[in-house]
Amino acid sequence: MKSFFQKYEIGGKLILLSALFAFLSFFFNWLQFYTMVGNGFKQGAYILLIVFIYPVAIILLQKQIKKRIAYLNAVIGILLGISYISMYIVDDEGVLYKAYGYGPIIFILSCGMLAIGIWKYRVKDMNRNIKKDGRMLQ
Repeated sequence: MKSFFQKYEIGGKLILLSALFAFLSFFFNWLQFYTMVGNGFKQGAYILLIVFIYPVAIILLQKQIKKRIAYLNAVIGILLGISYISMYIVDDEGVLYKAYGYGPIIFILSCGMLAIGIWKYRVKDMNRNIKKDGRMLQ
């Protein structure tokens, strides 16, 4: 019996791994400024997982992906991550401090990984080993 992960091509594996990394990024600090610390769940950043719904659903259903919509999701995720980072750069009397942690950086990288997975994704033909008369090829 094949494992769950083996039945997907490299693109599908990258998309699923990127969604996992995006989820794991919420356990890292998204806010880190002196004594103020907050992970992605405290900061409400979990709403950003919306960009992964369409690609992951298509992978799990093993359907053909509409690449424009999927790329749009990846780009929106990257832009939202960058906007979060730019929101937490603090100017204190002419000195810039970064108030964000590693969480948004990991999220942005996982959105980039999502785009690469979309580019590599092909639907795996589950019926390629079946002859026309219904017998399995060895």
